[in-house]
Amino acid sequence: MNSPLQRIELRFTLPLLAIALAVISGGRLLGPGRDFAGYTTMFQWARDVRGLYEITSFPPHDLGFAALLYLLANTSSLPDMAIFFLLGVVTIYIKLLCYAKYSPSLPVAFLTYLAFLFVVPDYTQLRAGLALAFMYLAAVFLLVTKQRVQGLALGGLAATVHLSSITLVPFLVAIRTSMKAVFVGGMIALLAGFALDLLSPLLVGHLPPTRLSAQLTVGKALLPPNPLSSIKVFEYLSLGLFFHYLSEIRARRWILVEASGWLLVSGLAFFFGLFAMPEFAHRISQLFEGFLPFLVAGLSALMPRKFAIPYVSLGLVIGCWSSFRLLS
Repeated sequence: MNSPLQRIELRFTLPLLAIALAVISGGRLLGPGRDFAGYTTMFQWARDVRGLYEITSFPPHDLGFAALLYLLANTSSLPDMAIFFLLGVVTIYIKLLCYAKYSPSLPVAFLTYLAFLFVVPDYTQLRAGLALAFMYLAAVFLLVTKQRVQGLALGGLAATVHLSSITLVPFLVAIRTSMKAVFVGGMIALLAGFALDLLSPLLVGHLPPTRLSAQLTVGKALLPPNPLSSIKVFEYLSLGLFFHYLSEIRARRWILVEASGWLLVSGLAFFFGLFAMPEFAHRISQLFEGFLPFLVAGLSALMPRKFAIPYVSLGLVIGCWSSFRLLS
């Protein structure tokens, strides 16, 4: 991607792709999506509040998103679909730009994103999509350009948009400093989840009525984690290939490809550790899976073509099937 012709093509191609996907999102062309009603309520809230000082009436953990909605609603008369479109263009373009600059194969990274990540989060969970875009930028600053202050600031910004994304920040810092810290963090996540599972019978009834207490009370009956789902099997396969090619990934200095592998390991630790709270197990592990396009693109570039094509094809089929199920 170093030739002038390729740079010119990317200059036009990436914005057009982002606009096209944002049109699909803003126009609800794949159906309303399960969270659309919640977002229309948020947009109406932003139009009804009388001043920025009232954003505290929004859920306190997402005040950055509340402030953004307030500014959009009070500096224009945009309908809901236009807000979805504008935010979609920004979040999708940031991701495509990161794939173009920091993944070994933009087409593979883009197709993986389309299969696994467009529907969730960018189509159905706007806050999570925007937070992940900021986390991509945080990863670039922390790991590639090594500008810690800017990286931490972007990680903090992502957390004000979607609080659960804050769990990514210490792992990005750990990847930058020490692989041992990554393993320690993953083990802490795993053991903390197991401890919470064992202690949940004692904690229920002694906690205030929060989302945590609700998850401990009824969480076991909701969305039970499936360690043998098609997506998880593909992740296990990708991790096996990641460790096989790790030395070559490091030799080529594919920093975000390597980081995506370690984040996937950490995400699986949360997934297995938080069985007591299935919603959180899914939500947090999905955040760590958000870097999967970098890993798939890197592995496909290293594998022999006769293996790379089936590997990528398998991932696309699994991702598209999962997205279809979530939409339907």
